[in-house]
Amino acid sequence: MHYDDSNVFAKILNKEIPCSKVYEDEHTLAFKDLHPKARIHILIIPKSKCKNFSDLLNMDAQFITNFFNGVKNTIKQVNPDNLDFKLLTNNGINAGQEIFHMHFHLLIN
Repeated sequence: MHYDDSNVFAKILNKEIPCSKVYEDEHTLAFKDLHPKARIHILIIPKSKCKNFSDLLNMDAQFITNFFNGVKNTIKQVNPDNLDFKLLTNNGINAGQEIFHMHFHLLIN
């Protein structure tokens, strides 16, 4: 399966669809989930054409480091008291992935 440039997260990155931005840097975009499953529910996506976590792991090490710094900064921004949180991703259709652009769900009850 090839990366689909028309997926909803690609459209958000291309500013075709608005989002409620929480954090952004050169490699990372984080925004509020439209259908939250927790008190705080943030989606964190890389600014690259990664279908899933496996694709992300095949990126160069510097990109991965920069993206995870963005993940860390997002968590610090929305969770300054370092409360318990869940960071979740589904990798592939059989794991329940619905949107084929790599993304984390950051959930805080």
